[in-house]
Amino acid sequence: MNIVIIGASATGLTASHILLQTLPEAKVCLINPSESFYWVVAAPRIVSRPRAFQPEQYLLPIKDAFAQYPRDHFEFITGSATAIDTFHKTVSVIANGSDGDTSIPYDYLLIASGSTDPSRMDHHRGAGPIGVELAGELAEAASQDDYRGVSIVLVSATERIFPILKPSASSAAASQLESMKVKIVTGTRMMDVPRPSCDESSSECWTVSLSNGETMSADVNIPTTGVCLFYRGVRPYLASLEFIFSHTACWRNSMCP
Repeated sequence: MNIVIIGASATGLTASHILLQTLPEAKVCLINPSESFYWVVAAPRIVSRPRAFQPEQYLLPIKDAFAQYPRDHFEFITGSATAIDTFHKTVSVIANGSDGDTSIPYDYLLIASGSTDPSRMDHHRGAGPIGVELAGELAEAASQDDYRGVSIVLVSATERIFPILKPSASSAAASQLESMKVKIVTGTRMMDVPRPSCDESSSECWTVSLSNGETMSADVNIPTTGVCLFYRGVRPYLASLEFIFSHTACWRNSMCP
């Protein structure tokens, strides 16, 4: 029995271990573009304090985590899934460094791809838990380290930050961020975010257009609006399973590339 898992996310890794431990007759093939698992939960703190962490603390080798399983029961492919053939039950994969794709047969398929200075202006778009935490972490780091000239702007399409919480909690979070000199812009979308262009005369590489007609310039633009499906090649197939993503706004959002 061949089980193919697309994506070494927390779900993909956990499922791989469970299947290998409970189905000894099965072979699990795990596909992921990176050789390492990125501990994304720690991302806000890592971004704000990069010198406080070593890469081996948050970039964990995937292959090492499966060293205890026989090679004929587990295969790890570093590459990207480009297509799914549900009739013939195969997944097309382009391995890293390869020009052509390979067809991987499966009996069962799991898609777990989940989920990327003088003026020092930093923009965040998305004011959910990650956006709020990251803005706070950066603001705290800026007050303690050698980045006291940093200006942080948090942009949200919702009328208040942390919209999943009660209004009183959102208000408390906003007050705390503002006390840390974070500028909050609510009820506004980023309509156009072109590729950055830098030259020697200016450090502000990003110019973004907002839905209120204003534009902003920044050195760094960090999207925290949510996750988009990683494997673009399998989207045509997944479009037929639209009901699965009915609560994932990013699936229909133009911000998804």
